[in-house]
Amino acid sequence: MAAEDEAKEIEAAYEKDAKTRWTQPASVKVRVITVRVPPASTAEQEKAARARIDAALAEVKAGKDFAAVAKEKSEDATKDKGGELGFVSRGASPYGKTLEDEASKLEPGQLSPVFKDRTGFHVLKAEEKKPERVQPLEEVRKQIAQEQLRAQKASELARQKAQEALAAVKAGKDLKDLYPAKKTEPGQFDFTSFTTPQAQETEPFHPVGGYVPGIGLAPKLSSAVFALTSPGSAPEAPVQDADTWYVFRLKTRERADLSKLDEEKTSLRERVEGQRQGELYQSWLERLRKKSSIVENVAMLDYDTQPGHENYNPDDY
Repeated sequence: MAAEDEAKEIEAAYEKDAKTRWTQPASVKVRVITVRVPPASTAEQEKAARARIDAALAEVKAGKDFAAVAKEKSEDATKDKGGELGFVSRGASPYGKTLEDEASKLEPGQLSPVFKDRTGFHVLKAEEKKPERVQPLEEVRKQIAQEQLRAQKASELARQKAQEALAAVKAGKDLKDLYPAKKTEPGQFDFTSFTTPQAQETEPFHPVGGYVPGIGLAPKLSSAVFALTSPGSAPEAPVQDADTWYVFRLKTRERADLSKLDEEKTSLRERVEGQRQGELYQSWLERLRKKSSIVENVAMLDYDTQPGHENYNPDDY
């Protein structure tokens, strides 16, 4: 690939994800003082917890250093670091919506009012604020180029495997023997189906809409299938549709039953709608995966070890 073409591909990939993957949301660096309210606490216990957080806030307002008060009075794992939580942004922290909302209201130096979420009562102090920032292309160009190179190599390897499979099919092998189905326990899902070849037999289908049962919308594959006329025949070369390579053998070819046309149209419409919903969901998952990073949050790990942590509070999500 020419350097100019490669640069254009990188720029196109960047523009596609600029508002999602490459946009860092506004964030606020905060410290917290926390007084726990365990699940199933009585009214008296909650009242006592509120009194402790109010007393801690009073010390801060009287001039005592926030970090020092956090070390003395906070009741979570951040106390040893003076309540330091680091930068918090909406929808991108493990602390929950309530805390994120309160943090987003603060300017550096400001204190939040006392607020309550599923873990207990909290007070925040903001130390620094970062505006939303879009990472420039030059900052991520190398990463995009590496990802495109890996994707290209993966596609080349998949094409090679598809060619080998097609050669075996033309030599008389059965796809089900080449790629036997894996058995899974009820309720389990085999994630390797996304990364390893799979053989399956479709139900009868027609060329309208490019829908292939068990696969979804695959117009190139559908066209290649209907380009063959003799049962048992295979394509001259593997078929690429989107990011997937296909090898197939035509089992039967029959004329459509016109009496069932309306029924098939309804069925096709439902399948296409379901496929589109699935594609939107997969697209959302992919955007989420690209934006995600894994961090160890000591505060939340500490919370998860407490009794009753599994209680669900919609306010936190």
